[in-house]
Amino acid sequence: MNRLFRKTIPFLTAAGILLLCAAVQAADYQTPWLEPPSQPIHTKWRKLGRGASNFFLGWTEIAFQPFRMGIEGDRWPIAALGGIPRGFFYGAGRTLVGAYEVAFFAFENPGGGYEPIIQPESPIPRKHLGWY
Repeated sequence: MNRLFRKTIPFLTAAGILLLCAAVQAADYQTPWLEPPSQPIHTKWRKLGRGASNFFLGWTEIAFQPFRMGIEGDRWPIAALGGIPRGFFYGAGRTLVGAYEVAFFAFENPGGGYEPIIQPESPIPRKHLGWY
């Protein structure tokens, strides 16, 4: 029983953190039957969700940057050789920005407001933003 308990607690903790990040990220989205706003609404709760997703998913830049370089027209050897180091740097930057946004989510950014510090605001590319 004790061995099962020790293996279950970390799994449940990780699952709880991921569910919390998803709930916070979805908190500011409009309901589908209302007309979406022309500009996204940035609140401190969206900043918290954005920071958590950037912190936990920043490593995905390692795979995304070679893919992006390939779509932009580079041949696959150049995209792989140049994209992987670029992905490490972008991933480290995204992870650090995510940690900053989580730590200071309750406060406005130095420029005012809760707008994202880096673009795109999510590490997962979205087709409608032109990052696909």
